[in-house]
Amino acid sequence: MKLISSESGANFKSTFKRLCDLSDAFEQGAKTEKLTIAKTDNLGYLTSSPGIIGTGFKVKVILKLPMFSQDVHKKKLIALCQKKELSIKKLPVGDNWDVSNYKTIGVTEVDIVNSVASSVAEILKIENNLHR
Repeated sequence: MKLISSESGANFKSTFKRLCDLSDAFEQGAKTEKLTIAKTDNLGYLTSSPGIIGTGFKVKVILKLPMFSQDVHKKKLIALCQKKELSIKKLPVGDNWDVSNYKTIGVTEVDIVNSVASSVAEILKIENNLHR
């Protein structure tokens, strides 16, 4: 099961709130139907994919980064994302990049949203400075 909440713009708070509401409704529905969700205190949610145990929570942001798309700046973007524990992937069309967290265990959903939001702000600030 994958729950997705998305919107254009940079309003992480409303997107996260909508996702939390959806998750709460899903959990309530599961309880009503007497279904259990596999979860432990030390590992979080248990899934069929070991790469997303813990919160299983991914925040994915698509950014248009024309300056970082230039070969001369790509390594700087990749190094920054590695330092921030983010996954980064150049999309096949235009100057668009897919940025997401890769850490889902040992952190809360709120920690992940805050980390990605602050990292994206830093990436955009550097991108804008490269335009100068």
